[in-house]
Amino acid sequence: MPSSIRKSVALIVAGLGLSAAVATADPKPRSQAKGDPPAKADPKPPAGLPKIEPKLPTPMPLPPKVEPKPVPLPPLDPKPIPLPPKVDPKPVLPPVKPEIKSPLPKVDPKLPTLPVKPEVKLPTKPEFHPPVVHEKPKAGGPIDMPKGPGLKLPAGTRFDHAELAKIKPPVDLSKIKPEAVLASKPPADFKIKPVKLDSIHIPVNAPTVEKLNVTNIKNVTLNQQFVVNKAFYTGGDYHTKFGTKMAFGYCYPGKWHSHWHHCIWDPCFGCHYFYCPSACCYYYWCEADYCYYPCHWFVDYGACYYPWWICGGFSGYGYVVKPTFSIFIGW
Repeated sequence: MPSSIRKSVALIVAGLGLSAAVATADPKPRSQAKGDPPAKADPKPPAGLPKIEPKLPTPMPLPPKVEPKPVPLPPLDPKPIPLPPKVDPKPVLPPVKPEIKSPLPKVDPKLPTLPVKPEVKLPTKPEFHPPVVHEKPKAGGPIDMPKGPGLKLPAGTRFDHAELAKIKPPVDLSKIKPEAVLASKPPADFKIKPVKLDSIHIPVNAPTVEKLNVTNIKNVTLNQQFVVNKAFYTGGDYHTKFGTKMAFGYCYPGKWHSHWHHCIWDPCFGCHYFYCPSACCYYYWCEADYCYYPCHWFVDYGACYYPWWICGGFSGYGYVVKPTFSIFIGW
């Protein structure tokens, strides 16, 4: 029972006991005068009433204290965790496309097939271009010289094509490239041979430039076959003043020398020859040495030393070009 209810019941019982004690008490005597003091009453508890002791409600018993006990776990056997089996990666190969073979042509089994031999092309002989010779007629009267550059030979010169073909040029272009020749200096045993200026026919319509050299010859856009210098050197000693003495003669270091009289184009070597009026010979430009060297591959024939292949001939040695110069005899 709850404690609050117990307290209420005890108070009710105590009140009932007090009411019964008051009802059974003796009445006061009447003979007692008013002026007399009241007799002392012996304070005795009324007899016959039981002593009521208030009882407190008994506390409810508390539940027993439960101490938590550890729950025993089953013993664990430490076993290794099995690993997954090792799988070797296999290379993934690309899908192989089936080879599509082109259908073979149908062969008639009745006819035997012979192997086809490759066509062998034989080397063609170089085309021979004979020199163009203009001999002055013996008839009287003024005759104009043919136009175009050329080599003038004295009257009575016998020009024989067969004899010219027997001459072997110093440089065989069938065995060495022109670029290799132009990139080297003359041989040690080479000696300069003069070519007189009056033996060269200067065309009337030849283009002219100021300060002719290997650089500004490129400015000539038309007819670079023969170009004349407007202001060539006339002193006759340019090579001794500005040239360098070598075993073969004189050379001119640097490309800005502009004393040349004219230049001619050689289609076999692919370059210009520059004529020095002081040394009386032709020079070529060597880019490797940055120097002008005298041409050392000219040929002697008759009374002149000249590059005869520009007039025609020597096709057996790699000089396969059409004549760009003519030969004038007796003009």
